[in-house]
Amino acid sequence: MERVIDGDTVVLFVDLGFNVHLREKFRLAGINAPELRTAEGKDSKQALENLILGKDIYVRVYKKGKYGRWIAELITEDGLNVNCWLLENGYAVEY
Repeated sequence: MERVIDGDTVVLFVDLGFNVHLREKFRLAGINAPELRTAEGKDSKQALENLILGKDIYVRVYKKGKYGRWIAELITEDGLNVNCWLLENGYAVEY
């Protein structure tokens, strides 16, 4: 985990194996978080940071989106689906 941009976009340092690493931007699939200029957007970003910073994250990639970000689901090392957690806890809406 490198950084959280907002409640539905992150930058990850991805280990592809065989000593190959990439730094990529990911958009969380199926959700839309409030914009950062709102209090709800700042809360959403903070919740996402608290949930994943400092943890190993597994990424299930679907495709590359129209803005060049990979569309993906994030799963924590203990099996929690981050996308679903944000929805269930009111930090994002279905997209």
